[in-house]
Amino acid sequence: DFPVDVWAHHAVTKQGPRLTYFRNGISMGKQVISSGLNHPQPLYFGGDQDRESWKGRLDDVAIWETALPPESIRGLADETLKPNTAPTTSGGVGNFGTKLT
Repeated sequence: DFPVDVWAHHAVTKQGPRLTYFRNGISMGKQVISSGLNHPQPLYFGGDQDRESWKGRLDDVAIWETALPPESIRGLADETLKPNTAPTTSGGVGNFGTKLT
């Protein structure tokens, strides 16, 4: 269940075959997936190919090169940890980058 009419921080990390979902910096569950990252389907934010849409707005979308540890996820959620650089787009839609210390 997602909160309604309130801001919430959502994050997903992938370490090996394990996905961990965080809401507001707290781990809400884990799932093991069998497929790798080399999948022919695109990565969607806010909707999918079947036109199912997120009810709300997305802000500060970021993709990191490595899975962030839980304490970094908490820091981003409660805004005690800030990226060194603002997320940028380059090279086309969906190419995001930033640095965190």
